[in-house]
Amino acid sequence: MIARIVHVNVVCTDIERSLRFYRDILGAKVVSALGGGESAELAEAMGFEGVAQYRAYLLSFGEGSKTSPATLIDLLQWTKPPGKGKPYDAMNNVGIARICFAVDDIDKTYEDLKAKGVEFVAPPRDVELRPGAVRPLLHRACFFRDPDGVMLELAAPAK
Repeated sequence: MIARIVHVNVVCTDIERSLRFYRDILGAKVVSALGGGESAELAEAMGFEGVAQYRAYLLSFGEGSKTSPATLIDLLQWTKPPGKGKPYDAMNNVGIARICFAVDDIDKTYEDLKAKGVEFVAPPRDVELRPGAVRPLLHRACFFRDPDGVMLELAAPAK
């Protein structure tokens, strides 16, 4: 059976620009750099024709532990075949619509990121996750996009 999520893959159009955003603005730690060479095996495994080539960084947010390692972001730019398409323009598309980051102080993180030029959909607000339930479940959230338009979320317990 499945034990845990290891990483989430985010395909980007400019690996260095995206690395600066995730590392320098959001505070990710680079775990390792990957890719560079061509691989027929990877192309076949991914369903591509010919050879595959990419550049990537595995990024970590938080430390994790021995029993629960941190989930990683696999930030990747395909060069063969080149990346194509664009992120979803709405949060109700089928598939992976966003990545959520837990933060201790959402209002401070929001202000810090805004000062670094990050544009948010709206300021943090308390959101009811079980409307009409006997025991409501509230959390505080706000949303923004990475340089390629991937939707990201900050989340914390409600005030």
